[in-house]
Amino acid sequence: MDANLIFNKIEPFIVEDKGVITEVDYSLLQLTGYNEEDFLCKNINEVWKLLTKTDLDVLKLNKEIIIFTKDLEAKIVTIIKCEENFSKKVLYKFIQKYELSFEERHGFLEKLIIDERFGIGIHLAQDFTLIKSNETFLKFFEQPFRTKEMCYGKKLSDLIPSFSGSKEETIWKGIVSSNQSCYMSERKGLLPDNDRYWDYNIIPISEDGEVKYVVAMIEDVTARVSSREHIRVKNEQLEAVFDSVEDIIIMVDKDENYLGGNKSSKALYDLYKRNRKLEDARFKVYNYDREEVSLEQLDLNLVREGKAIKNTKIIVELENDIKYYELSGNPIFDESGNVSYGVFILHDITKEVIRTKVIEKQNRELEAIIECVDDVVTVVDKDGRYIRKSTKEGNKYVRDNQVFSHISSNTKFYDFDGNLIPVEQLCTARLLRGEKIKNYKSMTTVDDEEIYISVSAIPIFDDLGQFEMGVMVTHDISELMQSYVKIEKQKKELEVIIENMRDGLTVLDKNGNVIRINKAFTEIMKKGMTVKPTFSYVSETMKFGQVYYNEKGEVLSKEELPSIRVLNGERVEQQRVMVKNGAKNYYVDFYGTPIYDKNGQLQYGIIIGHHITEMMEKEKKIREQQELLYKAEKSRREALEKALIMKDEFISLITHEFKTPLNVIYSAIQLIEHVYIKEIPERVSNLIGNIKQNTFRQLRLVNNLLDITRLNSGHFKINLKNVDIVYLTGMITDSVKLYANQKKINLSFNTNVKSKFIAMDDEKYERIILNLLSNAIKFTPEDGAISVTINADNDKDRIFIIVKDTGIGIPKAKKNIIFERFGQVDSNLSRQAEGTGIGLSLVKLLVENLDGTISVESEIGAGSSFTVGFPMKEYVENEKNYNCVDADTRLITAISVEFSDIYF
Repeated sequence: MDANLIFNKIEPFIVEDKGVITEVDYSLLQLTGYNEEDFLCKNINEVWKLLTKTDLDVLKLNKEIIIFTKDLEAKIVTIIKCEENFSKKVLYKFIQKYELSFEERHGFLEKLIIDERFGIGIHLAQDFTLIKSNETFLKFFEQPFRTKEMCYGKKLSDLIPSFSGSKEETIWKGIVSSNQSCYMSERKGLLPDNDRYWDYNIIPISEDGEVKYVVAMIEDVTARVSSREHIRVKNEQLEAVFDSVEDIIIMVDKDENYLGGNKSSKALYDLYKRNRKLEDARFKVYNYDREEVSLEQLDLNLVREGKAIKNTKIIVELENDIKYYELSGNPIFDESGNVSYGVFILHDITKEVIRTKVIEKQNRELEAIIECVDDVVTVVDKDGRYIRKSTKEGNKYVRDNQVFSHISSNTKFYDFDGNLIPVEQLCTARLLRGEKIKNYKSMTTVDDEEIYISVSAIPIFDDLGQFEMGVMVTHDISELMQSYVKIEKQKKELEVIIENMRDGLTVLDKNGNVIRINKAFTEIMKKGMTVKPTFSYVSETMKFGQVYYNEKGEVLSKEELPSIRVLNGERVEQQRVMVKNGAKNYYVDFYGTPIYDKNGQLQYGIIIGHHITEMMEKEKKIREQQELLYKAEKSRREALEKALIMKDEFISLITHEFKTPLNVIYSAIQLIEHVYIKEIPERVSNLIGNIKQNTFRQLRLVNNLLDITRLNSGHFKINLKNVDIVYLTGMITDSVKLYANQKKINLSFNTNVKSKFIAMDDEKYERIILNLLSNAIKFTPEDGAISVTINADNDKDRIFIIVKDTGIGIPKAKKNIIFERFGQVDSNLSRQAEGTGIGLSLVKLLVENLDGTISVESEIGAGSSFTVGFPMKEYVENEKNYNCVDADTRLITAISVEFSDIYF
């Protein structure tokens, strides 16, 4: 290198030879933070691009320019170009203007940049090149200019193409020339996003008496500009939310005047005010000890005094409804610090309280269950300490507590092959590591006795996924292991049995080879054979001319043989195969089952053959005898059917004869009640009432007998029409409440559908429901309850009517006879529950004739529940709907008849 060049290398420098960097000074590496590899053998233009982040204009050499370090720190330098005359090598010296960095010279700007509250960008004053910024500032630009690497060294016109020649450029240039700051508030369209608003502060920074930099401080204030509209919308939304919250929110002034609240607050507050002045009994407040408290005791005045009350738990009895609340209140102060008004919130915690009670009950039940199970249930915390441990008296393996303390125990555990299980593989250690364990089997010794156990464990994790506790269930399988030994013994015994059983048994592999055959199978197959089998593989005899037939005498192909069917994966059930030997036929019933492995591949086939030749001969004789018996039985049945028809006709005739005088008696009673009732003494009137009731009882019996006779004979007429089953059921239920009230029975009606028209004979339906309600009232004691519920099930396209009571119930053994004619749960009933036992029999027949179903669920002492179901379809042929007037008149008479055997 030329001596003059070497002599002048007193500043950081690089050397260029034919456009390529051949040498770099160590002080330049320190100045820029780059390595030698970043410069050496690189084109000079690449180096200028690396240092200045742009294509360096050679005309700017020997002038102050900005270069960037590897960490993107801006440095002001002057680059001096020195050329060697002969070798044409060029040396570039970098003379740094300031010893202190930009951050050190302008520390206040560095603090603003780090704060990230505003977008801060620092530009050169001469051409507005960006040399420093924070992340907030970069986010305002469009891609790809959102990183320092892409922005630093770029002019503002490169970052925002619309800047060049714009009003903004004029403003910036004016700031540089005047050295005066500029602040613009809520400026729209400053950056490429024209829909946003900005607070914009441009500050010139001088050095050596000249404006060197321009600092742009930008804040996106679009939210502030649009906040007024947002506040209006939010207020509307807040009011909507305010009214939609379930909590009761009340605002009152210091004189307890109602200022406002949500929808549910006004009525409650009015009731509260009346309670204070008129002592309204409909509003009562209790503490959690169910002690009634006055409203003054709730410390409501504390809010008026400027104090808050928080989560005071109370019980409110409001118009026969009990609610649990958390009461909180806060004072709201004016500018002078005086209480302006108070806000009270009543949070309904009724569901939480009820749920808590249910959980407490379930916990008690769970405790009871844990104590009752034969297995040992252990709960450990994250440190392996017992939280809960149940034991069962008599379990040998719980006598030594250390049996289950797997980590700290000196007890040794072995697998079923006798290998010692390491401590880290024991269940407790694995559970504490968060493993889920299922049926882990091991063996240990307690009091010199081998104990076999099976352990399952489940880890429980907290919200962060950390192990919190574990539940381990240990089951004593010692008896199971003893059973296994017995099974092995039984297996040997089974071998003996198979070999000595009368039926033949053979086992085939998947290729058809015989791998197991008993003596009986060999003997069966030899009978009737025209060729001698070797019993080595299936269908071998067919190769030597043996022919097999089905029971119809048709020849079986190879594929139809039982053994081939089983090997093809088919289950064979009693396939009868016949072979012929001269004039005699031999029969064998074959059963076959394919056996698969866990992958569903065929492994074996089991074939059982039962020789039935003698049985077939006996069956032939039996069939001949059965034909004779059938003819005799047919004659007897025909005679019996004629007798039953005559019986039904006789009962129908007698019943009609009974009904005529009963109608006359009832007509006479009606005449007396409507014409002569005032002329007869009260005692006679009571006797007439008894006569009327027993007449109704007799009419009910006669009607039931007539209907059963008609139903059995097929002469029962169904009159279908479109009936609102919900309305009709509700009307029937309301009509019998008088009878329920006389026994102090709570009769209720519920439905999940307001109205439902279906094809129905309303008169027959009334008798069904009245009969069920009559039984329910008859067998429900005083202060009991009866509910009638309608449940429309759209998935099943059926509607269900459930009549449920809290009566005496039906024994399990009697459920099958209550729908039989004259069937009663108990024949020794009191006078309050008399009956013939044919009501439910008639109900079942009526329901079935209406294309319905009926079922019963009951438990002694807990009541009964009858469920009647009908299809949800309408009657198209006859469009006449239900006539309420006719139904009311008929219903009154029907109730009197159906409830005639209930006494009060």
